[in-house]
This record gives sequence, structure tokens and C-alpha cells, in this order.
Amino acid sequence: MAAAELLTTTDATVASVAGQVGYSSKSAFSRAFRAHLGTTPARFRRERTRAPGTTKTG
Repeated sequence: MAAAELLTTTDATVASVAGQVGYSSKSAFSRAFRAHLGTTPARFRRERTRAPGTTKTG
């Protein structure tokens, strides 16, 4: 999924990623992303870009 790659390999905002993959609305992109992957774009990015050895909190 192109959006997932952009979220983990760039510092582009979620809104920017949404536009790059064809969405004109950040919220529509977030809904579709969550429906497809089961998590929000922001959470996906946080979980995939955590430093090695750190643990999930909360």
C-alpha cells in the first residue's frame, strides 16, 4: 500500500499523504486507511517508526 510506505518513509503530513494517493479529504483518507488496515494513519506511523527496543505504552 503506497500510503503506508509514505507514512513510514517520509515526514509528510497525513493530509499530504492523502493527497499523494488521490484523496482530497484527510478524513476520507483516514476512514479508508482504517477500514483497510484496522488502524489510523497516525497510529500506524507511530507504531512503525518507534525506535528499536522501545515498548508500547498506554
